[in-house]
Amino acid sequence: MRGHLNKAAGAAVLMAVVMTSGGCGSLVTFNAEHIDDGIVFVLPGIDGPGLGPLGVMVAVAENTDLAVRQFDWTIPFALVLNQTAEWRNRDMGKLLASQIVEYAQKHPGAPVYLIGHSGGTAVAVWAAEALPADVRIEGIVLLASSLSPGYDLSKALTRINGGIVNVFSRSDSGLLGAGTTMFGTMDGVYGQSAGMAGFYQRGAWGYGGRLVQMEWTGGMSRVGYHGDHFSVCSSSFIAAYIAPMMADGSWQPISPISSADTVTLNVVSR
Repeated sequence: MRGHLNKAAGAAVLMAVVMTSGGCGSLVTFNAEHIDDGIVFVLPGIDGPGLGPLGVMVAVAENTDLAVRQFDWTIPFALVLNQTAEWRNRDMGKLLASQIVEYAQKHPGAPVYLIGHSGGTAVAVWAAEALPADVRIEGIVLLASSLSPGYDLSKALTRINGGIVNVFSRSDSGLLGAGTTMFGTMDGVYGQSAGMAGFYQRGAWGYGGRLVQMEWTGGMSRVGYHGDHFSVCSSSFIAAYIAPMMADGSWQPISPISSADTVTLNVVSR
Protein backbone atom coordinates (compact mmCIF):
# COMPACT_ATOMS: atom_id res chain seq x y z
CA MET A 1 0.00 0.00 0.00
CA ARG A 2 1.27 3.45 -0.83
CA GLY A 3 2.07 5.60 2.17
CA HIS A 4 2.63 2.57 4.43
CA LEU A 5 -0.35 3.36 6.66
CA ASN A 6 -2.53 0.72 8.28
CA LYS A 7 -5.97 2.28 7.88
CA ALA A 8 -7.37 1.52 11.32
CA ALA A 9 -4.27 2.04 13.44
CA GLY A 10 -3.05 4.86 11.25
CA ALA A 11 -6.28 6.82 11.54
CA ALA A 12 -6.27 6.54 15.33
CA VAL A 13 -2.68 7.74 15.62
CA LEU A 14 -3.14 10.53 13.10
CA MET A 15 -6.27 11.76 14.82
CA ALA A 16 -4.47 11.97 18.16
CA VAL A 17 -1.65 13.93 16.56
CA VAL A 18 -3.88 16.30 14.61
CA MET A 19 -6.23 17.06 17.46
CA THR A 20 -3.39 17.86 19.88
CA SER A 21 -1.36 20.03 17.54
CA GLY A 22 -2.91 23.43 17.83
CA GLY A 23 -1.20 26.64 16.91
CA CYS A 24 -0.98 28.72 13.77
CA GLY A 25 1.32 27.21 11.20
CA SER A 26 1.86 24.04 13.24
CA LEU A 27 3.52 21.21 11.35
CA VAL A 28 2.19 17.65 11.38
CA THR A 29 3.72 15.49 8.65
CA PHE A 30 2.66 12.03 7.44
CA ASN A 31 4.66 9.90 4.97
CA ALA A 32 7.76 11.69 6.24
CA GLU A 33 9.91 9.06 4.53
CA HIS A 34 8.76 10.58 1.22
CA ILE A 35 9.76 14.15 2.10
CA ASP A 36 12.30 14.17 -0.75
CA ASP A 37 9.66 13.06 -3.28
CA GLY A 38 7.23 15.95 -2.84
CA ILE A 39 4.78 17.37 -0.34
CA VAL A 40 1.09 18.16 0.02
CA PHE A 41 0.08 20.92 2.43
CA VAL A 42 -3.47 20.45 3.78
CA LEU A 43 -5.27 23.51 5.17
CA PRO A 44 -8.39 23.12 7.33
CA GLY A 45 -11.43 25.34 7.30
CA ILE A 46 -12.25 28.03 9.86
CA ASP A 47 -13.03 25.36 12.48
CA GLY A 48 -9.40 24.24 12.46
CA PRO A 49 -7.92 20.72 12.65
CA GLY A 50 -10.39 17.88 13.03
CA LEU A 51 -12.03 14.96 11.27
CA GLY A 52 -12.32 16.72 7.91
CA PRO A 53 -8.63 17.57 7.45
CA LEU A 54 -7.74 14.18 8.92
CA GLY A 55 -9.78 12.43 6.23
CA VAL A 56 -7.99 14.39 3.54
CA MET A 57 -4.55 13.73 5.00
CA VAL A 58 -5.13 10.00 5.49
CA ALA A 59 -6.43 9.56 1.94
CA VAL A 60 -3.55 11.45 0.34
CA ALA A 61 -0.96 9.68 2.50
CA GLU A 62 -2.37 6.26 1.66
CA ASN A 63 -2.71 6.87 -2.06
CA THR A 64 0.43 8.82 -3.00
CA ASP A 65 4.14 8.61 -2.42
CA LEU A 66 4.22 12.18 -1.13
CA ALA A 67 4.72 13.66 2.31
CA VAL A 68 1.53 15.20 3.70
CA ARG A 69 1.75 18.15 6.07
CA GLN A 70 -0.95 20.00 7.96
CA PHE A 71 -0.82 23.78 7.95
CA ASP A 72 -3.08 25.15 10.68
CA TRP A 73 -3.72 28.81 9.93
CA THR A 74 -6.63 29.22 12.36
CA ILE A 75 -7.14 30.75 15.80
CA PRO A 76 -8.75 28.09 18.02
CA PHE A 77 -12.45 28.59 18.79
CA ALA A 78 -12.60 31.82 16.76
CA LEU A 79 -14.72 30.83 13.77
CA VAL A 80 -16.04 34.29 12.89
CA LEU A 81 -12.62 35.91 13.25
CA ASN A 82 -11.05 33.18 11.13
CA GLN A 83 -13.62 33.91 8.44
CA THR A 84 -13.49 37.70 8.52
CA ALA A 85 -9.92 38.73 9.44
CA GLU A 86 -8.72 39.00 5.84
CA TRP A 87 -5.57 40.94 6.74
CA ARG A 88 -4.48 38.21 9.16
CA ASN A 89 -5.43 35.39 6.81
CA ARG A 90 -3.38 36.90 3.99
CA ASP A 91 -0.45 37.04 6.43
CA MET A 92 -0.98 33.34 7.13
CA GLY A 93 -0.78 32.79 3.39
CA LYS A 94 2.57 34.54 3.42
CA LEU A 95 3.70 32.30 6.30
CA LEU A 96 2.77 29.21 4.30
CA ALA A 97 4.58 30.68 1.28
CA SER A 98 7.74 30.99 3.40
CA GLN A 99 7.45 27.32 4.38
CA ILE A 100 7.07 26.37 0.72
CA VAL A 101 10.18 28.38 -0.14
CA GLU A 102 12.10 26.67 2.67
CA TYR A 103 10.94 23.27 1.43
CA ALA A 104 11.91 24.10 -2.17
CA GLN A 105 15.40 25.14 -1.06
CA LYS A 106 15.92 21.86 0.79
CA HIS A 107 14.27 19.68 -1.88
CA PRO A 108 14.88 21.32 -5.25
CA GLY A 109 12.63 20.01 -8.00
CA ALA A 110 10.25 18.16 -5.68
CA PRO A 111 6.56 18.91 -6.40
CA VAL A 112 4.43 20.89 -3.96
CA TYR A 113 0.62 20.75 -3.82
CA LEU A 114 -1.93 22.58 -1.68
CA ILE A 115 -5.35 21.27 -0.63
CA GLY A 116 -7.62 23.67 1.23
CA HIS A 117 -11.07 23.21 2.70
CA SER A 118 -13.54 26.09 3.08
CA GLY A 119 -11.65 29.07 4.51
CA GLY A 120 -8.37 27.24 4.03
CA THR A 121 -8.83 27.53 0.26
CA ALA A 122 -8.32 31.28 0.47
CA VAL A 123 -5.13 30.92 2.51
CA ALA A 124 -3.86 28.40 -0.06
CA VAL A 125 -4.52 30.81 -2.94
CA TRP A 126 -2.93 33.69 -1.05
CA ALA A 127 0.11 31.53 -0.33
CA ALA A 128 0.55 30.93 -4.05
CA GLU A 129 0.19 34.66 -4.71
CA ALA A 130 2.92 35.40 -2.14
CA LEU A 131 5.54 33.06 -3.62
CA PRO A 132 8.61 34.63 -5.20
CA ALA A 133 8.91 34.42 -8.97
CA ASP A 134 11.48 31.62 -8.86
CA VAL A 135 9.37 29.26 -6.70
CA ARG A 136 6.40 27.40 -8.18
CA ILE A 137 3.97 24.77 -6.99
CA GLU A 138 2.25 22.10 -9.08
CA GLY A 139 -1.40 22.60 -8.20
CA ILE A 140 -4.09 23.61 -5.72
CA VAL A 141 -7.32 21.81 -4.85
CA LEU A 142 -10.14 23.94 -3.44
CA LEU A 143 -12.73 21.96 -1.47
CA ALA A 144 -15.95 23.88 -0.73
CA SER A 145 -14.20 27.21 -1.12
CA SER A 146 -15.40 30.28 0.72
CA LEU A 147 -13.71 32.64 -1.71
CA SER A 148 -16.14 34.76 -3.69
CA PRO A 149 -17.18 33.50 -7.15
CA GLY A 150 -15.64 36.55 -8.75
CA TYR A 151 -12.21 36.21 -7.15
CA ASP A 152 -9.43 36.58 -9.71
CA LEU A 153 -7.15 33.52 -9.66
CA SER A 154 -4.78 34.79 -12.33
CA LYS A 155 -2.08 36.00 -9.90
CA ALA A 156 -2.00 32.66 -8.09
CA LEU A 157 -1.78 30.81 -11.40
CA THR A 158 1.44 32.64 -12.28
CA ARG A 159 3.08 30.59 -9.51
CA ILE A 160 1.47 27.26 -10.46
CA ASN A 161 2.82 24.84 -13.06
CA GLY A 162 -0.38 22.85 -13.38
CA GLY A 163 -3.61 24.44 -12.29
CA ILE A 164 -6.44 24.76 -9.79
CA VAL A 165 -9.36 22.39 -9.22
CA ASN A 166 -12.48 23.87 -7.62
CA VAL A 167 -14.79 21.25 -6.08
CA PHE A 168 -18.19 22.81 -5.43
CA SER A 169 -21.81 21.94 -4.73
CA ARG A 170 -25.00 23.91 -5.23
CA SER A 171 -26.35 22.00 -2.22
CA ASP A 172 -23.82 23.71 0.06
CA SER A 173 -26.17 26.65 0.51
CA GLY A 174 -26.18 26.92 4.29
CA LEU A 175 -22.58 27.87 5.04
CA LEU A 176 -21.52 28.97 1.56
CA GLY A 177 -24.78 30.71 0.69
CA ALA A 178 -26.54 32.09 3.73
CA GLY A 179 -23.41 32.03 5.89
CA THR A 180 -21.17 34.00 3.57
CA THR A 181 -24.03 36.34 2.72
CA MET A 182 -24.23 37.21 6.42
CA PHE A 183 -20.54 37.21 7.38
CA GLY A 184 -18.81 37.67 4.04
CA THR A 185 -16.54 35.42 2.02
CA MET A 186 -12.88 35.10 2.91
CA ASP A 187 -12.12 37.97 0.55
CA GLY A 188 -14.83 40.18 2.05
CA VAL A 189 -17.69 39.85 -0.45
CA TYR A 190 -21.21 39.42 0.94
CA GLY A 191 -22.94 36.73 -1.06
CA GLN A 192 -22.62 33.10 -2.08
CA SER A 193 -19.22 31.48 -2.42
CA ALA A 194 -17.33 29.73 -5.19
CA GLY A 195 -17.75 26.51 -3.21
CA MET A 196 -21.47 26.76 -3.88
CA ALA A 197 -21.69 28.46 -7.29
CA GLY A 198 -18.30 27.87 -8.87
CA PHE A 199 -16.16 30.70 -10.14
CA TYR A 200 -18.36 32.88 -12.33
CA GLN A 201 -17.85 33.27 -16.04
CA ARG A 202 -15.17 30.60 -16.15
CA GLY A 203 -17.02 27.49 -17.35
CA ALA A 204 -15.62 24.01 -16.83
CA TRP A 205 -12.18 25.09 -18.06
CA GLY A 206 -11.30 28.60 -17.03
CA TYR A 207 -8.09 30.57 -17.41
CA GLY A 208 -7.08 28.79 -20.58
CA GLY A 209 -7.92 25.39 -19.16
CA ARG A 210 -5.96 25.86 -15.94
CA LEU A 211 -9.04 26.07 -13.71
CA VAL A 212 -11.11 22.90 -13.55
CA GLN A 213 -14.53 23.26 -11.94
CA MET A 214 -15.79 19.96 -10.57
CA GLU A 215 -19.43 20.08 -9.54
CA TRP A 216 -20.90 17.59 -7.08
CA THR A 217 -23.10 14.88 -8.60
CA GLY A 218 -25.26 12.31 -6.86
CA GLY A 219 -22.90 9.56 -7.92
CA MET A 220 -20.24 10.99 -5.65
CA SER A 221 -22.36 9.97 -2.66
CA ARG A 222 -21.14 6.42 -3.26
CA VAL A 223 -17.71 7.53 -2.09
CA GLY A 224 -18.95 9.58 0.84
CA TYR A 225 -19.38 13.06 -0.67
CA HIS A 226 -23.05 14.00 -0.32
CA GLY A 227 -22.90 17.55 -1.58
CA ASP A 228 -22.66 19.17 1.85
CA HIS A 229 -19.90 21.32 3.27
CA PHE A 230 -18.06 18.70 5.28
CA SER A 231 -18.38 15.38 3.45
CA VAL A 232 -16.28 16.83 0.62
CA CYS A 233 -13.39 15.86 2.93
CA SER A 234 -14.47 12.21 2.95
CA SER A 235 -11.37 10.04 2.72
CA SER A 236 -13.08 7.83 0.14
CA PHE A 237 -13.90 10.81 -2.07
CA ILE A 238 -10.39 12.20 -1.74
CA ALA A 239 -8.90 8.80 -2.55
CA ALA A 240 -11.07 8.37 -5.65
CA TYR A 241 -11.12 11.88 -7.09
CA ILE A 242 -8.32 14.00 -5.65
CA ALA A 243 -5.29 11.86 -4.79
CA PRO A 244 -4.99 10.49 -8.38
CA MET A 245 -4.36 14.04 -9.59
CA MET A 246 -1.00 14.10 -7.84
CA ALA A 247 -0.20 10.42 -7.26
CA ASP A 248 2.81 10.27 -9.59
CA GLY A 249 4.14 13.71 -8.75
CA SER A 250 2.60 15.38 -11.79
CA TRP A 251 -0.65 17.33 -12.11
CA GLN A 252 -3.42 15.33 -13.77
CA PRO A 253 -6.75 16.97 -12.88
CA ILE A 254 -8.91 14.62 -14.93
CA SER A 255 -7.13 11.32 -14.59
CA PRO A 256 -9.36 8.24 -15.11
CA ILE A 257 -11.13 7.08 -11.96
CA SER A 258 -10.44 3.40 -11.38
CA SER A 259 -12.83 2.64 -8.52
CA ALA A 260 -16.02 0.88 -9.57
CA ASP A 261 -17.85 2.81 -6.85
CA THR A 262 -17.26 6.18 -8.48
CA VAL A 263 -18.62 7.95 -11.48
CA THR A 264 -16.64 9.68 -14.20
CA LEU A 265 -15.29 13.08 -13.24
CA ASN A 266 -17.99 15.63 -13.85
CA VAL A 267 -17.16 19.26 -14.54
CA VAL A 268 -19.71 22.00 -14.82
CA SER A 269 -20.20 24.14 -17.89
CA ARG A 270 -21.97 27.47 -18.03
